[in-house]
Amino acid sequence: TYSIAVSTCPSQTVALFGAGTNSSTTTYTWSNGVNTYSQTVAPINTTTYVVNGSSISGCPALSGTVIVNVNSISASFSGLDNSIMNVGETLSLTNTSTGATSVLWDYCEGTSISNQITIPLSDTGTCCIKLIAANATCSDSITKCVTIIKEAVVIIPNVFTPNGDTKNDLFKIQ
Repeated sequence: TYSIAVSTCPSQTVALFGAGTNSSTTTYTWSNGVNTYSQTVAPINTTTYVVNGSSISGCPALSGTVIVNVNSISASFSGLDNSIMNVGETLSLTNTSTGATSVLWDYCEGTSISNQITIPLSDTGTCCIKLIAANATCSDSITKCVTIIKEAVVIIPNVFTPNGDTKNDLFKIQ
């Protein structure tokens, strides 16, 4: 009988093996339905795998437990509510990642390792903000983009005199 614990990142593959090289073990039964000596798993959450082995005569030959601890991490941030913003506005973004011990922002014209950043939107175009969240063994990232435009000004006339003098003869919105 044995018990092993390993750590991994979400969806990262881990090889699991029965036990050592016990030549009397001929059949293996894992708790997830696999019936081979070894298997590769990629759990997204911490999962316990139990293996039992039997000899050719059907007698129990081994029993083992492998706990795959998944270091859960998820990158996320708040503060970017609109995909279109105006020149002169400011983005105030906050790291809301879970499972991370450090962050790295990579955005329009800079980088930062703070949990909160402020980005003044000073020019038109597209600005993509990438947040990389990490812990000792795993990382995750998220990217969101914003299109920056000049604020539109709408002029609606309050005078209309269609008298043929070429001044205010047409009602048009600019």
